[in-house]
Amino acid sequence: MGSAKINAYVENYLLYYYKLCPRKISLWPQAAALLSLLRRQKLRLGLVTQGQVVDQMNKLFELGLEDTFDAVEISGFYPVSKAKPSPFMFKRNPPSAPCCAPGSYVCGQ
Repeated sequence: MGSAKINAYVENYLLYYYKLCPRKISLWPQAAALLSLLRRQKLRLGLVTQGQVVDQMNKLFELGLEDTFDAVEISGFYPVSKAKPSPFMFKRNPPSAPCCAPGSYVCGQ
């Protein structure tokens, strides 16, 4: 096998590993308790996040949050022009969705 093929193989392997293998991440200490409290209060929760779909979904699964939110908007689903901080992802859902419902609060960066 030539060096070009080896380089291509290594590059593909690293891309695969980066995309599919979760990194060690954790929630802020009080985040799980807060999300649980909000759920017990019967509040609908939405998440708007920036990144590639595979990366963001892996993070949700690694953190055990895959069933926490009523709506999840990931910028990787849309063209770059629609990504945060564009209001598109916040307005895309129907008015009943938690990401944009009247009286909703937005917490994040």
